[in-house]
Amino acid sequence: MAVEVIPVGLIETKLDGKIQRHMDVAGMTVEEFLSQLPIQPALVAFTVVNGQLVPRSHRLVDGDVIKLVPMLGGG
Repeated sequence: MAVEVIPVGLIETKLDGKIQRHMDVAGMTVEEFLSQLPIQPALVAFTVVNGQLVPRSHRLVDGDVIKLVPMLGGG
């Protein structure tokens, strides 16, 4: 069972080549999934699953598409 991971912006840059686009994390919560990535979970401001904003307690299922949206900064 696998999900598709779509990192965005800074997260994509930090994860470039360090994770697979399809990962076997179905059954985990978003929080558990984020803790397995080689980045600080705090870099992820929002997690969108199948086009809907979800809390970190959301449980992932087979076939989910997960978009990782970073914190934005500016001046």
